[in-house]
Amino acid sequence: MTVYEQRETVGGRVRSRQTKGCTLDYGFQVLFTAYPAVRRELDLDALDLRAFKPGAVIARPGQRSVLSDPLRDPNAAVESLTNPEVPMVDKLRTLALRRDLSVREYESLFERPDSSIRASLREWGFSERYLSNFIAPFYGGITLDRSLGTSKRVFEYTFKALSEGRTVVPAGGMGEIGRQLADSAEAAGATIETGHAVTELKPSVDTRSLSPTRTGGQSTRLSSLPRRRSPRDSPATTTYQPRGSAVSLSTTVSLTVHRSIPASDCC
Repeated sequence: MTVYEQRETVGGRVRSRQTKGCTLDYGFQVLFTAYPAVRRELDLDALDLRAFKPGAVIARPGQRSVLSDPLRDPNAAVESLTNPEVPMVDKLRTLALRRDLSVREYESLFERPDSSIRASLREWGFSERYLSNFIAPFYGGITLDRSLGTSKRVFEYTFKALSEGRTVVPAGGMGEIGRQLADSAEAAGATIETGHAVTELKPSVDTRSLSPTRTGGQSTRLSSLPRRRSPRDSPATTTYQPRGSAVSLSTTVSLTVHRSIPASDCC
């Protein structure tokens, strides 16, 4: 098998770059270790992972508060339970939702009736205050949709993974994931050619398949092939902040069309 990659490196959107001794990831990038495909395909020990605490900091001008998983972060249990941003009844409903998802298989989550994240959580009885103060900003960072109109299956799948595993980044940046997968593919006998864009497909000797080509001859242009519908790209903001420095919530540090998090100890 030969894999053609248009860019000079593999990984698609999961890429990193080096700037002034720092490793910066492209886009909003973290790895959920509980994903079935992650457990099946990656050597997590070899990635030298750096883990985040299982929770979030709710930031407002002049104040911050912690909302963490008390079952996995007992040191933050008191602060989380007394956090005024989220009503206590919603915290109890979150634990009930977590327990409900814990007994379900990942694959089964995509077989259940679908609705939006907002509609699903309102059916669970969560308050608008909880959705506005926590779910919308938190999952807005995951789905880039603060309206919570994304499929509830995405929420349930990621929420289950957040509850059962760690949220991490490789010490060398998220780009290490693509490099490890490429190494595994080559070890299995695949050939990877970077810097080559596939523009056409032509029938191979086996008429049941198509072979890529970059030259002329009888071929099928990629633009004429049926495509799966994919969600449109959403622009977002990237803020790179030197480690240890204070962040002003009222000041925009920098803007690009991607969103990113630091991926090394120096940033």
